[in-house]
Amino acid sequence: MNTAAAMPPDPVLRVAGVPRSVLAALNTPESHALAETVLAEQERIDAEGRAVADALHAVIGALPDPAPRPRVIGLRRAAHQGRTPRTTEWDAAVQAALPAPLAARVEGWLAARARQEQRRAALADTLARETEAVLGALRGPLTDPSFRQGLLHGSRDLDDVLERWLDTPHGRAPGTKVLVSLARYLSRAAAKTSPYSTFTATGQARWRPSGPWLDFGDMTRRPVQAEINLARLRRIADALLRTRPELRATLRLRSNPALHASPEAIRLIPPTAGARITALPAPGQLSRLMEAVRQVDGLTAAEAGPAVGRFLAAGILQEDLPLDDAAPCHLTALTAWLEEAAPELAPVGAALHGLRTDLTRHQSASTHSERRRRDRAVRERLRSVEDALGLPAPRESYERRPFHEDSVLGGDAATLGHPHWRPLLADLTATGRALTVLDRDLPARHAAAAWLTERHGPAARVPLLLVLHQLQDEQSPAAQRVRDLLDPGFGTDDELLAASPLPVLRRLAGERRRVTAALHAGDLPTGLALPRPPLSLAHYVQPLAGPDGRPYAVLNAVTAGHGHWQGRLDRIHARATGRPVPPGPAAPASVSDPLPVDLGGLYASNTNLRRPTVPHVFDHPFTRDSRPAHQRIALGEVTVHVDTATGLPALHAPRPAVDLVPVHLGLMSPQLLPPPLATVLRLFGDPHTLFRTGHPLQPGPFTDDVPADGIRHLPRLRAGNVVLRRRGWLTRAASVPLPRPGEHGHDHLLRLLAWQRAVGLPQRCFVRTRPAGEPAPDPFADKGYKPAYVDFASPLLTAAFTRALTAPDTVVHIEEALPDPAADQGPGTGPYTTELVIELPAGPPSGLPGEHRAGA
Repeated sequence: MNTAAAMPPDPVLRVAGVPRSVLAALNTPESHALAETVLAEQERIDAEGRAVADALHAVIGALPDPAPRPRVIGLRRAAHQGRTPRTTEWDAAVQAALPAPLAARVEGWLAARARQEQRRAALADTLARETEAVLGALRGPLTDPSFRQGLLHGSRDLDDVLERWLDTPHGRAPGTKVLVSLARYLSRAAAKTSPYSTFTATGQARWRPSGPWLDFGDMTRRPVQAEINLARLRRIADALLRTRPELRATLRLRSNPALHASPEAIRLIPPTAGARITALPAPGQLSRLMEAVRQVDGLTAAEAGPAVGRFLAAGILQEDLPLDDAAPCHLTALTAWLEEAAPELAPVGAALHGLRTDLTRHQSASTHSERRRRDRAVRERLRSVEDALGLPAPRESYERRPFHEDSVLGGDAATLGHPHWRPLLADLTATGRALTVLDRDLPARHAAAAWLTERHGPAARVPLLLVLHQLQDEQSPAAQRVRDLLDPGFGTDDELLAASPLPVLRRLAGERRRVTAALHAGDLPTGLALPRPPLSLAHYVQPLAGPDGRPYAVLNAVTAGHGHWQGRLDRIHARATGRPVPPGPAAPASVSDPLPVDLGGLYASNTNLRRPTVPHVFDHPFTRDSRPAHQRIALGEVTVHVDTATGLPALHAPRPAVDLVPVHLGLMSPQLLPPPLATVLRLFGDPHTLFRTGHPLQPGPFTDDVPADGIRHLPRLRAGNVVLRRRGWLTRAASVPLPRPGEHGHDHLLRLLAWQRAVGLPQRCFVRTRPAGEPAPDPFADKGYKPAYVDFASPLLTAAFTRALTAPDTVVHIEEALPDPAADQGPGTGPYTTELVIELPAGPPSGLPGEHRAGA
């Protein structure tokens, strides 16, 4: 067997910004150990007190002298309640009235209580001393260049405060609020590999036919690329067109590729935000109209004549801003267009050119002081351009950041000995197949197939735009059922499916129950009913060394594959190193169905910037792709049918004549896509997100399932070599001991650690919070679901934890830290928190570009 032929595409590696070892600087280990001793001793003292109370109860009735009996009863109550006896409850007379062994036992219990008070006093002193020491220990990690770079990008204001503190070595430390924020940023930089984190670097990993299971390269060399926020760039472009009408006259016209004309109506997706399917009455001379549209395609509005204004207003034509999705630098493209279209706007062009120069200089800064100066220069230059165009300060959160930065690891970031990984890769493939049965959009696809069959017949081929329009507006029960199943939460409600009037959904509910039961039992189910498994899945895993030296992994997410992350890495690496962005793959001489087709488009989001990784792309008003015409598939030409082999709805293109599988290969949530495109993806495509942080194996929406008081424990789920769900705990904020007004820090620490021990929480964990009483969020897309790292040995991190509990009914979801970022994770795991993105087919081999093949 050719080993290389069995290898999947090379993984992408996500690496945290700073080493895990910096987390120790946040801790007060002596105080934590002493507090644990105090709690353990308190448990022993309390148990002894109850035993003393029982012994006193046995002798009270037999006291020879009844005079001290009331005071002995008071002593018994004090022992039972765990309080210090009053002076009258323990004096020479009471002591003399008791049997000598019992009196000695009471003395021993009281002596233990006295020693306990000494320990509590020592804890207060130790905590104060260590908390002060944390301030000194923190200064080192907070000066790490990668951390400072991420902090500056994430919070300029906080970096300003840190700069002033570091500039005065013996000056006063910032206030608690600032220190808590810095601790949160530092823990995030060390413990998390969020795909959007400004602290995370991305690198290329490589499979090897032999060698250790995991070997890391240089993690410290991290070139940076800086790019203007596309939302800000779009604001500038729109302002130029609005304030300079002569610029609009230079734009070429483009016929709407998401348009279908029939004698009944012209249906289209208009090029507007929040677009819905629009239907226009078809004119009597429809063929002449469409021919006229084709004739003006590529002309300017001035060349086409004033009559095109009506077509632009209707969305039949659109003005084509020359900013290709795959442009190496969109700021350069906008500047070039401006210089060519309106030489008289040379000052604006010069300012944009200067902004591009500032960004290039920023990413090459060698010191943090230099980076801060260049960061300010970029911000000031951008605001000067916007002020000149009369633009107000950005209000939307996604527009406020002036530019985005990405770090990349040079060379091969890691190598993986493929033979060691084979069992884990087999289990990941089986896991992906099992999770496909739980795909939240699968019920909607089955319901859509039933609706299409009822509405158009089993063998009909219906224009996609007509299907989308009917599904959008039709009031039939069957169409409403599809819309309901596309709402967040509905596609994962097995009780709803089990009660469905559609037999196929009732069968699916049974299959989902079987798969869920198997995964909860730690089994990877076989014999699955998969009508059309995804062509390619990307598994986000954190690897761990097993006792046999082979890896197992915690599964963080499963998304669409198809080079989902590879294309982004290739672009970041090229721009950070000054090389050309590699071209996308060429279309093969012949294609077979189903054919993956990228939905395309940037939607003014930098998270969608990438090198194309599949040959074909859909053509619609929200994309501008420079690929050859035979690789662009106009949505208006696509039809829908029910695939007799799968029983699911499918898309079909006349050129090439194959069935299509839409895929969204940007990192932006599909919920932010124009609604018709989101529907196309969910009903016909590979799932953008199949699994995330345990969903759909977590309970409910985390509202009805969380006790008003008390704790619900969720055990760890592991199937084969894959951990599907970390150990978890669900509770409300009311159950967590919060600081009381005027309470000493060591007293709150003891109450908090006592709660942690009682619940059974590990010392280190991740916490998510969510306000109760709101609509059930979508756990696959809700950004408020981000976890925060907590170490109960860190006063700053526990302060961040308790401060997040803003209301008593706040839902608190706690998960074990697995892998534990502060613990030794075994051989080969390296000093940084890491995550691998491994692409595998969920069904038959996909033949995607980048797969290893025999002889490759």
